[in-house]
Amino acid sequence: MRITNYSIQHLFFSLLITFMAMRVLAGLPTFVRTQAIFERGLRGDADAAERSYPGFQRLVQEYPDNPLYLAYLGANETLFARDMFCLGNASVFLTADWIR
Repeated sequence: MRITNYSIQHLFFSLLITFMAMRVLAGLPTFVRTQAIFERGLRGDADAAERSYPGFQRLVQEYPDNPLYLAYLGANETLFARDMFCLGNASVFLTADWIR
């Protein structure tokens, strides 16, 4: 087998693409697990929203250049706001000292 410039270039670009794909997909297993927990939070499970938050924080810290992780972190924070103002928690706010 004769090695040509074409075969060396092909090998180089194949390795380059493989390493780039590995970088992009590096956080994917963690994201998939965290996103599944987040989806349960979307359906109303306040505990799931609390459990998914540290996962998104970790992903944002590890991959700050990925805007998807940051968007999910922000969406997770809106779930906290939603759960805080549910009717079941209204009594906490009605009995607070600052409402007089």
